[in-house]
Amino acid sequence: MPKLAIDPDKITDYTLKKTGINDYFKESFARFVVGDLNFDNDWDNFQQMLRQLGLEDYLAITQEAFDSIK
Repeated sequence: MPKLAIDPDKITDYTLKKTGINDYFKESFARFVVGDLNFDNDWDNFQQMLRQLGLEDYLAITQEAFDSIK
């Protein structure tokens, strides 16, 4: 994967979203593994929280950066 150059106007927002998403993902992954969270009962809430943390914006910024190197 090539190194992506994020638009300087979006780097702060991108970094904050990335940190929040990664932290939440790591915590949730561990909780799913040990059984604190259940896929049947908690999966929709997990996905909703990722959206609330800005996953769609994060992915859009990442895609823009990727497209700019093509």
